[in-house]
Amino acid sequence: MVSAQHPTCDDLYKRTCVPGTRSDGTGTNYGFNDVRDRFRAAETKMSSELQKATAALLNRPDNRHLRDQLLNMANVDLDSCENESEMCKAAANDLLLDYTRSRLFGPNMANEVAGDRRLDMLIRIEGNTDFQKLMKDYRRKVQQEMIDPGATAKVQKIFPRIKKLLIERIQKADIPAGVKRRMVDRIDTVKYFDKDCSEISDDMSYVSPNALYISNNHRFRLCSGMLMRTTSEFTIAHTIAHELGHAVGPCLLMDPTAGILSDIKKTSYTQVDDLYPLKGVAACLRSPTSVRAEVVKKAPPAGQVGPPPPIASGPPSPYAYPAYPGFPGYGGVPPVIGIPPGAHGTQLQPPADFKMSDCAKQDQLNEALPDYLSIEVLPTFVGELIQEKKLTQAQVRDGYANVFAWSCR
Repeated sequence: MVSAQHPTCDDLYKRTCVPGTRSDGTGTNYGFNDVRDRFRAAETKMSSELQKATAALLNRPDNRHLRDQLLNMANVDLDSCENESEMCKAAANDLLLDYTRSRLFGPNMANEVAGDRRLDMLIRIEGNTDFQKLMKDYRRKVQQEMIDPGATAKVQKIFPRIKKLLIERIQKADIPAGVKRRMVDRIDTVKYFDKDCSEISDDMSYVSPNALYISNNHRFRLCSGMLMRTTSEFTIAHTIAHELGHAVGPCLLMDPTAGILSDIKKTSYTQVDDLYPLKGVAACLRSPTSVRAEVVKKAPPAGQVGPPPPIASGPPSPYAYPAYPGFPGYGGVPPVIGIPPGAHGTQLQPPADFKMSDCAKQDQLNEALPDYLSIEVLPTFVGELIQEKKLTQAQVRDGYANVFAWSCR
């Protein structure tokens, strides 16, 4: 670990949020413009092939209904298309092609009509298996164009190293042997499972920089969108450590299938903080003095409609959300009962009888604690990188800047 006065930390904050592409001696974080240009190049390369693929889909007899719906949305008189004119076929295909491009390359890569929610709803309601197969095939092709094969190899190499460091951190903790054993086992048995996250989330998740720990199958995925944007081993290691931290986070404390303390079925926030095996960590992160924590005097009654109450000016609540403003569901706006959608901007004190079943939805500690664990092990990993790759101080500084660049607004 280096001190804040160490040359490595010189101007780190300013460097972190400087836009653009940055290499750090282990790989590269690609800036927005570079990623956009690479997407455009991939779209141009596939344009003709994709146009033929969507046309072939619409020419199949069993897709006549979809073709008619597309023509209707394009304001083409269906009566004038009874003879299957080339003009009508082209009109339907233009709309489907534009929509497909938007789903593959993002809304900025297509015309405005691609963002038509009616079209999005039509495609989803139709559940067209031909279209679903086309999307799956072309997502794979975009991944092949955009992802450096070395990035996937890095994930496979770094994953077991980070598991080992997290296990060593838990082994050093002063916690009961049985609980320690279960925590170690939780980390040790997580499996790395592919880079395709589209089956878990929205189609566009495959181009979004993201990673996931899925508790119900105990697997970790570093999504393809992340690998399209980075080959930095600093960034990959930190991301893996954060996601593995979820496996032993507060939300799994009482999980009946994998719980660290699974004999406890229900508890309040206070009990979670007292019972969490890494003593003092949960309470510290929830403290009103924790970085960016915001509190109010109390949450509104359940069912109350209206804006959230103002931030308290008096003594702070004993419990607070560690806040990560700007990411819906990650911190800026926890979905608290009684606060209507869109009522953003205020973190609320959780109710005293808050149950763990609500944890993943409302408790920002579910993200803050994995952040803590990742920073606990990252310096040791970086020390190994320095020796392995003979990194300079400037490269180490840029590596840490790459780690935290994802937090910049």
